[in-house]
Amino acid sequence: MEPIVIAAQLGITPSALERFITAGEVPASLAIRLNMTRSSLQDFVDGESAFGVAEKINCTPSAAEKLRSAIGPQGAIGFLIGLTISAPSGDVKHASLCF
Repeated sequence: MEPIVIAAQLGITPSALERFITAGEVPASLAIRLNMTRSSLQDFVDGESAFGVAEKINCTPSAAEKLRSAIGPQGAIGFLIGLTISAPSGDVKHASLCF
């Protein structure tokens, strides 16, 4: 899929997508789309805390932190891209994605 298409699906500019993928800089519009704070998403990408993401995907913070540790920062970015694309209204509560 072309980056411009992914950016459009995320509701961000192609340059914001590039910064997100290359530098791990979470766009504010992603947080708005997921109905989360930008800082909680940035913490997940940075490996600092997974509490906000855990709540969003309906699992424990410990399980979300294990997920983040397993997939690394680039995996976390891909995970958030997929989560955002699958939740267009921003208020969708995902079924548990943690095991």
